[in-house]
Amino acid sequence: MQRKDIEYVLRRLGVDTGQMKKSGDWWMVSCPLARWTHESGTDLNPSFGIREGQGVSPAHCFACSFQGGVISLIREYGRYGIRDGLVTKDDLDELVDYVLLAEDDTGDIRVTGMMLDQPVVVPQDIEDCLDTYHPYLADRGIDEQTASRWRLGWYDMDDRVLFPVFKKEGKHDRLVGVIGRTVVGEEPKWKNYPPKFKKSEYLFGEWLKPKDADKIVVVEGPIDAIKVNDALEKRKMDDEFWCVALMGAEPSDAQLDKLVAFGSEVICMLDNDASGKMGTLKLAGGRIGGKRFKGIGERTIVSAVMWPEEVNDPGELEVEEIIELIEDRHLMLEIKLKKELKLE
Repeated sequence: MQRKDIEYVLRRLGVDTGQMKKSGDWWMVSCPLARWTHESGTDLNPSFGIREGQGVSPAHCFACSFQGGVISLIREYGRYGIRDGLVTKDDLDELVDYVLLAEDDTGDIRVTGMMLDQPVVVPQDIEDCLDTYHPYLADRGIDEQTASRWRLGWYDMDDRVLFPVFKKEGKHDRLVGVIGRTVVGEEPKWKNYPPKFKKSEYLFGEWLKPKDADKIVVVEGPIDAIKVNDALEKRKMDDEFWCVALMGAEPSDAQLDKLVAFGSEVICMLDNDASGKMGTLKLAGGRIGGKRFKGIGERTIVSAVMWPEEVNDPGELEVEEIIELIEDRHLMLEIKLKKELKLE
């Protein structure tokens, strides 16, 4: 998109383009989503940019972390703007058509752009099943009040307990996906709703993190995260510590970046098995068997709990045992990592 097209789209989204400034190939301006996704509700120090150039123009906001094409931006604006009466669906459909024409300089950008910008939407029947308590949760030590806070659910059609994942956007939490755990031994053990949900881009529990909590405990599964946070809250330690789950054994690059941004220390509490130990190594960074993992050890303080041999994961522990492990954590130096985790 060219400058005139970028200006036109931004004006239609309520942005004052008189303050646009060029930075390389990017036009910087106030974020169109600021009133909803920025904590202050404004963007006085413009942190949003659209790159000028041929074909699809990417957009990014460094304050609210919006990232995508211009059509994604329009759709995101519409989720809030239509609700608040600032714009109509017809207005946005017209604007999308304008962008497709502006970006269509290759003959196939129209189709490609639509494919890239399709939002991942949680099926309505899954969303309707949230906030439903199932006895399986009681067996795992999660009471109804805790389940309600995390908006857990039950999907009868698949016999799965549902764990919703949200993205914090200013004062709002947006549902971005749901993972379901079977309670009848079906494979796969975990299932994504919708199937295209990229859970590796999120951390379970990140949207509930207290503002001042800067020591981040990392576990594998949602149930472990809920139990660890319950223990921290009962001991009134949640103003300093908070727990998130990878929703798997190994961290993605996106998750590692989030962990560094969230706090001053990352505490590994992955499962006490081979995959958990390898995940810990990949998180902390180090070398084993001739292969080096970058991790985040050079970007922040990384520590780890030292598991008793008979314990596999946080779900097996009582409140005081969880707290004791966290308080007795060890700093993760590479030589210590290999020795303590018995990876070599």
